[in-house]
Amino acid sequence: MSGTGSVIELKKFLVENGALFTPASEDDILALERDVNFPVSEDYKFYLKEFGTILFKDRETYGLGVPETYYLNVLHAYQALQRVPEFPGTMLPLAGSGDGAWYLYDNEERKVFSWQIAGIAENIEKSMLDFLQFFLGLA
Repeated sequence: MSGTGSVIELKKFLVENGALFTPASEDDILALERDVNFPVSEDYKFYLKEFGTILFKDRETYGLGVPETYYLNVLHAYQALQRVPEFPGTMLPLAGSGDGAWYLYDNEERKVFSWQIAGIAENIEKSMLDFLQFFLGLA
């Protein structure tokens, strides 16, 4: 995740304002890569290790560090979304948009996309850090 200083500042702000995190272990991440059958980017690994999932005010992100069957578990959400034929294969869910769309992280392009079940994926031109700041209402 680019801009480590910015990540430290983001996490500090979130902690000071009551956010909860569920950081993932290296074993959790290796299991995710095995189960999705593709490597996750270094940015995504950093997000999982640093945050896991984020619960902040009325916002939640998908990740690891929660039980496998928990709705915020990224593998659980990924497996459900994979049932949709148009689901883009190497993208992992980051968050729901609240209007039926999903924010997905593309591990190849290292960008966040907005995707609808109808199959439309739109690059929202945000890095992981930029997306988190946007989604959590901080940018």
